[in-house]
Amino acid sequence: MRKVIICLSIVMAAAIAGTAGAQEPGRQDLTGRQEWPEELGLLEGQGLPGRTDRPELNPRQAEAVAVEAASVEATSAEVASLKAAPVEATPVEAALVETTPAEAALVETTPAEAASVEADASGRAELTLSADVVSQFVWRGMALAHASVQPTLAVSWRGLSVGAWGSVSFVDSSDPREIDLMASYTTGGLSVGVIDYWTNEPTDHYFRYRAHQTGHVFEAFVAYDFGPLSASWQTNFAGADGLNRSGHRAYSSYIELAAPFSWLTCDWQAAVGAVPWATDYYEAPRFTVTNFSLRVAKNIRITDSFSLPLFVQLTANPECRRAYFVAGLTLTPFQ
Repeated sequence: MRKVIICLSIVMAAAIAGTAGAQEPGRQDLTGRQEWPEELGLLEGQGLPGRTDRPELNPRQAEAVAVEAASVEATSAEVASLKAAPVEATPVEAALVETTPAEAALVETTPAEAASVEADASGRAELTLSADVVSQFVWRGMALAHASVQPTLAVSWRGLSVGAWGSVSFVDSSDPREIDLMASYTTGGLSVGVIDYWTNEPTDHYFRYRAHQTGHVFEAFVAYDFGPLSASWQTNFAGADGLNRSGHRAYSSYIELAAPFSWLTCDWQAAVGAVPWATDYYEAPRFTVTNFSLRVAKNIRITDSFSLPLFVQLTANPECRRAYFVAGLTLTPFQ
């Protein structure tokens, strides 16, 4: 019996040893991961599957993974195309944004209107306050007084201007004194207005307006500035106007052309003036040129914030055969 048991034990041990040698292609590590023998690496070069870190998928799983990858790739391409494409408004949104031609016409402005809008936007009045000191008072080719002081006060707002101008001699008290009130409107290069001239001849009563006794002369004027050339027309329409050769109101008029220009760092102006018909107001027996003048002005800088405008003017009157050379300067607190 003992021999039988010993024989069975030997047979079983041999069987177990043979089985273990047939099933051990590699070693099992502590994590349960199987390490393949190095000989299997030779199989990879023959196109056979070698070592892998993940288990193989069955056909259904592989198909699902492929579909998912294709979906992700399509989504990425769509996002990229949306980023690159410009944003376009829908027809409804475009209709809400677009304006009709009439609405566009209401919005657009011409250059002149734009300048007017800019001027109106400020809405501020401008004050002119100055005084000229001249060596002689010469006006439209006629000498009216000796050395004089001539103050100016005016307020301008959006093309409308009202003001006063005066002249008084500080050399000869017998020279006539003058006070002028004026109102004008300017738009673009066009200016229109009226002036009330008053002198203390033949009376010192300022508020006397009776015909043939008043010292007031009312004049209307129109002028246009073309840029390199300006033209003006003045006509007396009431007050102490002159008479024509028939002894009637002459509606005395004066026309003038002036050309401003710059030369030798100075501001120049050449002017010619004429009386179109006979009037004793300008001592003109007919149409005649009464004024040839050339004026030169220069700002003399005194300090960084103050300069003194100096001007000289040469005037000739062919009708009365006189010439005048006048110098003056302008004092103003606003520069």
